[in-house]
Amino acid sequence: MHNHVTNNWNVSNKKALFMNLKNYYDAQKINPFEYIPMTFHITDINDKEFAKFQEEYERRAETIREEEKKKKN
Repeated sequence: MHNHVTNNWNVSNKKALFMNLKNYYDAQKINPFEYIPMTFHITDINDKEFAKFQEEYERRAETIREEEKKKKN
């Protein structure tokens, strides 16, 4: 058993699914990230997308730390 739809690359491949959704929302002039999760397509550690991922990770980690501090007070 696996998570692929036979003969349907556009649904069973995460990058293809993301690109199709993004293109659809862009065509509708809708911000795709209001409906689909933040997505990064990383090809290697030197990729610009990896740097964006790291920045977003750190930003969210800081938000979580701040929320935890508020809960303790």
